[in-house]
Amino acid sequence: MERTATTLAVRTARPAAGVTVVSADGEIDLGTLTTWDNALAAALLHPPEVLVADLSEVDFLGSSGIATLVMVQQETAARGVDFRVAGATHAVRRALEATGVGEVLRLYGTVEQAVRGGELSQTSTGSDSTP
Repeated sequence: MERTATTLAVRTARPAAGVTVVSADGEIDLGTLTTWDNALAAALLHPPEVLVADLSEVDFLGSSGIATLVMVQQETAARGVDFRVAGATHAVRRALEATGVGEVLRLYGTVEQAVRGGELSQTSTGSDSTP
């Protein structure tokens, strides 16, 4: 994982054909946003069928990180890429729910569920709940 001077590490994996997972570990805020943005942008250089943002190790998601998720949702929708968010911690889920963004994103409990396209997290009411 590449670690910034602050508290964010990112990793990109391709666990299945047509699937890219970008994992974050630490805090996503204004100080670490460039690292997160660059990782997601790199994943879209050669767009996969499915892009998963793995937030299972994220301790804090600031407003700038939430805005990035919304922008990625819009960008992937325009490109025909299925964008999924996996493993949102309690703190991340609270931030998404408080801003209403949890209503728009497709939230999965685990990366494995997101990769398979299984059942959405119970608190997700994303606009397209069909995998």
